[in-house]
Amino acid sequence: MSADEPAEPRERATEGPITGIAAELRELAGLRDSGILTDEEFAQQKQRLLGR
Repeated sequence: MSADEPAEPRERATEGPITGIAAELRELAGLRDSGILTDEEFAQQKQRLLGR
């Protein structure tokens, strides 16, 4: 490693649209799996995200 290379890779400051949607879907799935959202509510929110 040279002196001008960063020691660790930098994280992106912002997520791209696909990554952001995937993260939101994972979060919604977790809420559904824990019983906070019903299957119907999950499906509605999934359609909202994918319909952007």
